[in-house]
Amino acid sequence: MHGQGGLFAVEDFSQSVPELSVEQQEQKWFFARNEGIPLCERTEEARRTCQSDVGLTGNSAKLMIRFEASDLNKLPEDIERKIRSGPYSKVAVGACRANAATGFSHYRIAVLLF
Repeated sequence: MHGQGGLFAVEDFSQSVPELSVEQQEQKWFFARNEGIPLCERTEEARRTCQSDVGLTGNSAKLMIRFEASDLNKLPEDIERKIRSGPYSKVAVGACRANAATGFSHYRIAVLLF
């Protein structure tokens, strides 16, 4: 683009993050990440764990992962590795309101593996 002061270039780094309900976030994550582990009926336990900043709500999960992301289709490699690390028979996914920074949308998810 030419202007009075010379030549200007613009690059757009924005990323659209859809506004999803808690249920939509849980389903999207589960279907995007399903490693063949069936979903179990512990959604409320996973949601309570998501809302907490420390620990696990309940005591029977073998592994708990809590994370925030702007894209539910991509996870950090260390989280993927943890999910693939052990023989898990069931998974519960709970979403909750993220600790959002102003102007930046993202999701908060808790994954309980049994």
